Amino acid sequence: MAIPWPKRSFLLFLVLLIGLVACQSTSTPVVVPSVSPLDSPLTTVSVISTPVPPPTPAADRGVVVGTLTSDEPFALVGLILYLGDIIEADDETHVGFLDRSRAPLGQFDSTTGRFVFADVPPGIYSLIIYEVETTGRVYLEPSGDVYVIEVRAGETTDLGAVMLPAP
Repeated sequence: MAIPWPKRSFLLFLVLLIGLVACQSTSTPVVVPSVSPLDSPLTTVSVISTPVPPPTPAADRGVVVGTLTSDEPFALVGLILYLGDIIEADDETHVGFLDRSRAPLGQFDSTTGRFVFADVPPGIYSLIIYEVETTGRVYLEPSGDVYVIEVRAGETTDLGAVMLPAP
């Protein structure tokens, strides 16, 4: 036989009340000393990254540096940067594509937006911004053409501030 709802809720309340009373202790309470977060050893560890100077390029390799920026506060989180290949469609138009098995992989700090590609073979590349959720996309200049990056042996190429395109 089923117990009607009002009696069932009263019985549940009664069981909870008895359990609460049974769990209360008559012993003296334990005093836990308070500790200030400022006394923690973690306060000496900075979560803000210190700018690291870009590596010196080898005589037969280049380095690419820059800063990725965005108007969206969390847009830089989870990005992976590559230097992709370029195919010239004509004198003014290029096509960029990513072959992850051989594309240079950038070191990227999503808190500052700074990125570095070290030890890059000389050549012409496109900037590929890979988002894990939406896959990669080729960074385009305002003209609509691929952002062409020329890497020269023994030199550092500074791309400056690169605005993350809207999805």
